[in-house]
Amino acid sequence: MENKTRLFLIILITAVFSGSLVFFIFSNNKTASPDKTIPVQTAAEQPSSIKGTVQPENEILLLSPTRTTVKQAFKTPGSWVEEGELILELDSKSVKEDIERNRSQLASKRVSLEKIELSSKSIELDLAYNEEVKRLRITSLKTTLADQQRMLDAGGITPERINKTKQEIALAEKDLETLTQKNLIRVKQLAADAKSMQLQIDAQEKTLTEKSELLNELRIKAPSSGTILEMATTKGLRVDAGNILVRMSDLSTFKVVASANSSMEKNIQTGNQVVVIVNAEDVKGEIGLTTTINETNTIQFDVHLKAIDHSDLTLNQDVEIQLIGK
Repeated sequence: MENKTRLFLIILITAVFSGSLVFFIFSNNKTASPDKTIPVQTAAEQPSSIKGTVQPENEILLLSPTRTTVKQAFKTPGSWVEEGELILELDSKSVKEDIERNRSQLASKRVSLEKIELSSKSIELDLAYNEEVKRLRITSLKTTLADQQRMLDAGGITPERINKTKQEIALAEKDLETLTQKNLIRVKQLAADAKSMQLQIDAQEKTLTEKSELLNELRIKAPSSGTILEMATTKGLRVDAGNILVRMSDLSTFKVVASANSSMEKNIQTGNQVVVIVNAEDVKGEIGLTTTINETNTIQFDVHLKAIDHSDLTLNQDVEIQLIGK
């Protein structure tokens, strides 16, 4: 009986230990093996969606070369033009008047230059003559001095008379030297006057050339083949120098332009990657130039597409942009 009791206790203890061990292992496995589920993104982590519009990747802007008015439009927005084809003609009346005025001024300056050159030659001749007269007087006085010295040796003249002649020679030489210096200055002044007038003529000729070139620029021609997107077509419309007259593109490549509330500015940074939905197809792109407009509390930006010539892209097409960050 005692042996049976001891055996029963051993079996009971073994059973309790085994149960505890199984419970311990099961508990540890639950702690160490959590469910392998994918975390759900929060609203802040979800990609932001913005509406955009397809625009030409490359545009050509034709600007007004001067302040004038539109005289005649030969094309309309949407027209296809070939390289060199006339699109628009600006009024040339004021430019032609400037050209005539410059031609008249140029002719007057050329006459003035001719007068200066003729006057200069005449004055130079007079100056040279005066110098020659003084040199001849000095030569004559020196000859007289030589004769007087011979007469002095013969006792026919006093030393005082020779000294007077020497003084006359010294004064004449000084007078010649002063005249020569003055003449050099006068000749330089005449040369400077001629140079000044020549510079005025050169400037006038340059202005005339520029006006003539401007006259040609008033006929606005297509620098390359493409479609006219926008243009000034109203006859008599006043335009200032630098105003856009024509916006055109060959529509072979595209980009997307969009705007959003400035509160999204931190997510709209140059270089950030985006996805553009084009007819239910994802097209990758990258944010380019961004501009913050404080007055409207918006940020404008361009999206440069990886597939800039995607076959489904069309001008002014509305697309969806998803911001996905760097």
